[in-house]
Amino acid sequence: PECGSNASLAYNTLCRLSCNNGYLLQGPTFKQCLSDGSWSDSRNVSCKDQEAPQFSVACPQYIDADARSGTTTAQVSYTEPGATDNSGNVHILKSPDNLGPDSVFSEGSTRITYTAMDASGLARQ
Repeated sequence: PECGSNASLAYNTLCRLSCNNGYLLQGPTFKQCLSDGSWSDSRNVSCKDQEAPQFSVACPQYIDADARSGTTTAQVSYTEPGATDNSGNVHILKSPDNLGPDSVFSEGSTRITYTAMDASGLARQ
């Protein structure tokens, strides 16, 4: 049966509650419609996100670039990573945020960290 909050259900209807993949059920697994129209368990039911976003393209570990003769900088090209999440809502943060593909880098090592975060605050670097 359709056990949504606006559904008219027959007495004794048993509803099984579940969540989509990547979510954890908070509350009872089953509720039954009682003769007075109330539920056998009055606790609220919700689904809590348990799955952090996943990067769909791996970040390059090391990129070597040569500076032009007489300079100490180099323009570096690379593809920024994308990410997906079971919620469909993912934001990618970059640190430092002023450097990215085709930026000019000074000589030496520079680390750029990408973090994918969903609306529940679950994150992956």
